[in-house]
Amino acid sequence: MSDFATTSERVKVPHDPLYVEYIDRERYIEELEYQFYTLIDTHRAWLVMLVDKGIVPTKDAAAVLRGLKELKSKGPEAIEYKPGYNDVYTHIEQWLIDKVGREPVAHLSLARTRPEPLMRMYFRERILDCLEEMYNFRTAVLDSAEKNKDTVMPGYTHQQHGQPTTFGAYLLAIHDPLARASAWLEMAYATTNESTMGCGALAGTAFPIDRYQVAELLGFDSIMESTIASVSTGDHLVQSTSAANDAMITLSRMCLDMEQWSNTEAKFMEPAPEFSDVSSMMPQKKNPCVFEFARGKISRVLGDTVGIYAGLLKSFYADVIDLEMTYGPSLRVLDQTRATMKFMTGVINTMIIHSKRMLETTAEGFSTVSELADEIFRSTGLPHRLAHSIVANTVTRALHDGMVATDITAEYVEKIAGEVIGRKLGLSDAQVKKALDPVEFVKSHDVPGGPAPAETLRIVKERRKKLAEERSRLAGRRKKVTEAEKALDQAAENLISGK
Repeated sequence: MSDFATTSERVKVPHDPLYVEYIDRERYIEELEYQFYTLIDTHRAWLVMLVDKGIVPTKDAAAVLRGLKELKSKGPEAIEYKPGYNDVYTHIEQWLIDKVGREPVAHLSLARTRPEPLMRMYFRERILDCLEEMYNFRTAVLDSAEKNKDTVMPGYTHQQHGQPTTFGAYLLAIHDPLARASAWLEMAYATTNESTMGCGALAGTAFPIDRYQVAELLGFDSIMESTIASVSTGDHLVQSTSAANDAMITLSRMCLDMEQWSNTEAKFMEPAPEFSDVSSMMPQKKNPCVFEFARGKISRVLGDTVGIYAGLLKSFYADVIDLEMTYGPSLRVLDQTRATMKFMTGVINTMIIHSKRMLETTAEGFSTVSELADEIFRSTGLPHRLAHSIVANTVTRALHDGMVATDITAEYVEKIAGEVIGRKLGLSDAQVKKALDPVEFVKSHDVPGGPAPAETLRIVKERRKKLAEERSRLAGRRKKVTEAEKALDQAAENLISGK
């Protein structure tokens, strides 16, 4: 009997060379990354359960477990790709047949088919790795927010000076969407960490298997009860890649802001020399290309995600190849997200901030004048819309006269007030100066979430506490998987040794 016949009796002939080159070889290389060790562990857990339930002989299971132990110790390099075996599953099956014999290995397929929780087992690790780097980046953002709580800068709307804020307050505005994306990714982990083993091809099995035992041995939190959904759903991929894109979109927008603030005209900040590029032609250049590289890599995340959604959108809700082909892009999405977060952590931790330049630009700009309108209302009782009109006309006249905000005096405002409402306001220079002072502006804007330094410190403290809780949950999830692996190792060893 040929080797090929042991796994493909129905077809009887090997795949055409075109099929091998177009599908089998590429499929094998991609799947080897996430199927080799996870398939070995699912084989082991399945055999342990089958023996415990009295479904297969202990002797046969022990022989296969010895073979699996040897294969795991040798690693993927122990398997040589052969076109006739098609995929990783059949390569490992044939390796075991050569090592142990056909009859003991034949028990592996009892009450199950190839749809396994292999991707889920590998994918959950990638989710945790991605979460860890997101936590590291958020930590860097919070550290910088605290450090820059007093770093006054213009706040922009429509690329124009809006109102004064601080760089610390800006960074908190970046942190919180990333925290929500992290929470979404945690939810995706819960969806991913459901065991699909024991689902059969879609209808389970009549054998008295224990799906819960297998799930526990493999470190899953629960089983996916619907046997149809177990082979059909891809919602864990949708959730995780959506969460990654949510984070990456925020990060990309931040990169765009920071690149603009690093340009020659703004000079608010610049990447550290070790994160900067130069020009081969223009000797004066120190380019903030880190932000462009990050945005370019982020676009790949979006591109892969679109491919995932397109693949799922047009596939039947069943065990189909379309679902399988979304695995590779899903891994790339998480890995690129993780790598980008790690890279940008280094950028943020070393960023050079020109706080003096930021403050000067804010003071000379007119972003503080909304406070002047508020002061007119507070001190005179003039309806706010009229105060707004006076200030708007003051700005228009000042710009025409070539003035900056710090040139505006009470006399200048009174002159405009006379033109707008026909009377003076009774403002003092001290009132006008304080209203137009960006440092006083941010200090007084202490509403919840406002730019006041004290409010920034309060938020940073609260976010750090929540982040510590998230890190604790991450450690707990890693611990559970590690302990399950140890329990599986022990259960397999007990069968091998006859205990």
